[in-house]
Order: sequence, then C-alpha cells, then structure tokens
Amino acid sequence: MPSMPKWLNDTVENIFASKYIRETTVIETENISYNLKKIKFSGNLLGLEYKPGYAIEFRVNDTDYRKYTPYNYDKADGTFEILCHLHGSASGCDFIENLKVGETIKYIIPRGKDMFKSDFKHHIAIGDETSLGAALSIKYETDGYGYYSFDSIFELDDHQVLKDLGLYGYHTLKNEPEKIIESIDILIKEGIIAPYNTAFYITGNGKTLQSVRKSLKQNDISGNQIFSQAYWIEGRKGL
Repeated sequence: MPSMPKWLNDTVENIFASKYIRETTVIETENISYNLKKIKFSGNLLGLEYKPGYAIEFRVNDTDYRKYTPYNYDKADGTFEILCHLHGSASGCDFIENLKVGETIKYIIPRGKDMFKSDFKHHIAIGDETSLGAALSIKYETDGYGYYSFDSIFELDDHQVLKDLGLYGYHTLKNEPEKIIESIDILIKEGIIAPYNTAFYITGNGKTLQSVRKSLKQNDISGNQIFSQAYWIEGRKGL
C-alpha cells in the first residue's frame, strides 16, 4: 500500500474505524527460518468476509501500511495465521520482528480479489517467500474437498521451509523463471496435472510473474486459468 501522510492515515482510521478496522491479539510466534516468521492471532472474526488470497493490513508506522495474507482462518475459533518475509531493516520487518505474544494491535479487515478458481480440479501456487501465505490459503481450501489436488513451485533461498509448512512440491533457485516453466512441464508430462483443468496462482516477484504468465499463455493456457498478483517489484515501494 502506498505511503500516506500521518494526518491522512489518522483521519482515515478515525472515519472508517467501525467498518474496516478491528483489533487482534498475538497468541503465538515462530521463526520458521532466518527470514520467515509465522504469527498466530486471536480476535473477533464474526461478520467478516474471507476468501483465499484476501489480505489484511497493519499500520507499521505513521505513514506506511503492509499487507499480509491470512490463512488457517477459523471464524468460529477466532484465529488466523500469517507468514512474514523478513528482509532487512525495512519498516514492515521491524514492526513484525517487534510483535510479542499478548500484544493487541489494530488491522484493516480482510479484502481483495476472489482468488480461488473452483471450476478447476488441479491448483498450482507459484511464487517466492512473499507468496507462502497465499499458497497456504489455497491449499487449505483444496484440502477441504476430496475433488481438488494441490501443488506448488517456489523460488526460495531456503527450501526446507516448504517441508516445515507442509507445502510439498517443486522448488527452484531465485530469478530463474524458466526453471518454473520446466517444473510445470514435468507435472504435465508425468500426468500429475491436466493443462485444461488446472488453475495457476502466480504471486510474489513481479518480474517472475510476468515471465511465467507469458509462457503459460504461449503454451495455450487460458487467461481464465491464471490468477496473478505482484506483491513486490524491485525498486518500487508499497505495492
């Protein structure tokens, strides 16, 4: 989300607090790896709409908000989890690093695009560390039905996190989108997925997203089978 002046953020929060802002409490934190942190929250989720891929927003300082994708979203229990990619001393990272169990904070309620493509049997999440929460939200949706299957392809520095999170699938080195396409070809050739009956969810690095999406369409994958959303682009702040 783009930065806005403090006075404007304060005004927006005051005006829309009753409709769009709620409080939640940190009940668990876990460092999955050196640059990935899992946080579990508890609060009142009744009356909120949630769909896989929706994002919540935290105000991380006076001028900036950061978006995170909740998963394992349980309205009855009032809990959800997020995964946070920690990349240096950026304002969002500092905010997440400093969250402690028992701390209560405000957030903007879930909203976004309807990500899950229920008409397709196979579902493949493609991305990087910033995409893990979205992938888990899709996986939890497919796990709830016997009909769907789920796979993932990630470009990661630490591949162990996929096993830790239960996201078994394929992985590649960073900035090698052609390897992601090769992995998709393997899934097709081995009969694990059928191109005409597969939904592709490409998120994370905008550059990788463009390359993978272009290649899929060149290989006759229909546009309605592809959900794509850049979470970050090199040199650009505040997607």
